[in-house]
Amino acid sequence: MTSLTHLIGSEMYALETFTVSAPFAENGQPIEVLLPRLKEEDREGVKRAIRRVERIDYSERARVIGSLVNYSPSRQTLESMCRFTGMPIAWISEKIKEGIQLAVGLSKRGLEESPYNNHAFVNITPNDPREFFFFAAHTLMADIPAVIKLSSREPFLGHEVTRHLLESGMPPGYVNILYADSSSRDDSKIVKDMLNDPAAIPIVMGSALLSPRQISFYADHSRGLVLDAAAAIPHLATSIFSPLSCLSEHNHIVVGRENYERIKHEVMSLYSSAITGNLLDEKTTMGKIEETVLSQLIGLIKLGVYSGTMNVIYARSEMPGHGALIEHYSELGTTPNLLMTQSLPAYVTGLRYVPTIEDALRDIARASACLPKLRKSMAIAVYGNNIPGDLTENLKKHAFTVSPNRPCDKVDGIEHQGVNMNHALTRYR
Repeated sequence: MTSLTHLIGSEMYALETFTVSAPFAENGQPIEVLLPRLKEEDREGVKRAIRRVERIDYSERARVIGSLVNYSPSRQTLESMCRFTGMPIAWISEKIKEGIQLAVGLSKRGLEESPYNNHAFVNITPNDPREFFFFAAHTLMADIPAVIKLSSREPFLGHEVTRHLLESGMPPGYVNILYADSSSRDDSKIVKDMLNDPAAIPIVMGSALLSPRQISFYADHSRGLVLDAAAAIPHLATSIFSPLSCLSEHNHIVVGRENYERIKHEVMSLYSSAITGNLLDEKTTMGKIEETVLSQLIGLIKLGVYSGTMNVIYARSEMPGHGALIEHYSELGTTPNLLMTQSLPAYVTGLRYVPTIEDALRDIARASACLPKLRKSMAIAVYGNNIPGDLTENLKKHAFTVSPNRPCDKVDGIEHQGVNMNHALTRYR
């Protein structure tokens, strides 16, 4: 059984452990990993590590981040990511490369340094390998020590990258790695206490709100608005084959019948030509989805079909989460259907035909009204020639990001989900 430890300062240890199992085992053989529980002693160790950080200047921090061009994930890390997330190895490798490019790019942008004596506590999800590079680069370039709690659903990558940064000259304590048993009340309490620490900048990925002062990222409602099919078609695969990413456009609102038919044909073609099989095979393009997610998805689709708001117009197999195209409807004056307000973390694409841009704006406004009000939680990619400026401004009323002719998933790392990370870190008191 493989085991991992906390990485606090330069120390790697585990006082107590728990076991996690990868949901996507090979040949029925379970893959288990021993992870450390989170204890009060670990919290105190983090405080000591942060106090003892030997600060280095901007150019040296940029050099450390730049060393990521020499980082190559181990086979064990790649295989474990496949088994824990269900994503194919080629997709994971590509996202890690994008994460490295993002981090190195950030190191060259002349980002601001924080004038305050605080640290960041980051609670990340396993949805996208780029997340760790994003947070590690931002906190290091802002000269802010970071405590990054990795998800037990993907525990390897952040640990390995942090070891690489240490070996490349990053002083111990700048990036600290923790784990926690989410099923344990004691572990969860310590996580909450660390997020609420007055000296911490609390950063949370996902919908959880543990503190009114936290920086929260939540984008489960990304969608595409298609005004011209020719502009959208080259980008459809980006979202279709990244089902777990919160910025993937699982839904497309398509203006005009001709555009709609072309998009429908292209999505069906992408799903039908996808290659399934061994996640460790470089040729595999479509991964696997957890059974619990598939069950929820089936329930949602059945409800939509029963209510007359959805119609499955293509399914690669009997299990719709493995490649399906769903047409959905929302008539004027009715509550938006579930595909307008729910995320789809599976290989499923929703298509909604509307005759005019005004109809599209109406549907987006209705969907926005049903989403969490804490902050905007929608990203929209607009595909078309000569996109009207007033359309972009109207969409910004509902979305934190509007991307013209570019997938929401394509990010440069400066602003993420409407948050300028460098500004958020360096202005947080």
